Amino acid sequence: MDKLINSAFDFFAYALPGGFIILATLILNVENTTIQDYLDFAQNLQLGGVIVLLVAGYLISFALTPFGRRIYKSYYSDGNGRIFKRMHNLLGGNIVKDSGYDFDDDNQKDKKLPISEKYILVRQFTPANFKYIESWHVYSLMSHNMAIANILVILFVLIRFCMITFCGDWSWGWEGFWSWVLVIVGAKIFTLLFLFSAAKFNIWSTNEQNAVIKALHLKECAEKFHEQNSEKK
Repeated sequence: MDKLINSAFDFFAYALPGGFIILATLILNVENTTIQDYLDFAQNLQLGGVIVLLVAGYLISFALTPFGRRIYKSYYSDGNGRIFKRMHNLLGGNIVKDSGYDFDDDNQKDKKLPISEKYILVRQFTPANFKYIESWHVYSLMSHNMAIANILVILFVLIRFCMITFCGDWSWGWEGFWSWVLVIVGAKIFTLLFLFSAAKFNIWSTNEQNAVIKALHLKECAEKFHEQNSEKK
């Protein structure tokens, strides 16, 4: 069951955004003139094509993950980013990091408890909580990968517009032109929403991780565990 859940997480976090990116490259194909052409292509994919699409998408999305993380963190800083703050006021979601933990000081170089040790504590002493917290990381990962996919959609449409302007490719026609303008607007909106979700789920993970460490006294458990092992030796 755990392997099945992990496979599902991998699919939504990597393969799905990556497959979307590959399909988005079809925008550059001059033979596709309407949105319906792209929908028809997706519907006509055979099982083998779907598998290749997902595998290739997984690899592409995996490679682009650091860029997605960088983008959402550049828009977010301790809940004070202007765009995210406005979205938070509009949508809610609690994207402010909880404070008041004496072992947590992520803004300082000399952290009292590094993030790697937090992971070890939660994973070692409360595996059930670790899986729950890790799910927020996966949702954050999927969100910023989907943001990258939407950004690439915008880029590909703009390239196609350049082809129309400078190469005389009017295969879209005016009706198709305005429909793709709407695609750009929609992609921008979804990019912001996905970036907001990426930050939100990341903060939820951090807050719950710190809460588990404090509520279950995991730092003290680790110290006691170390003392017991030292006495046995």
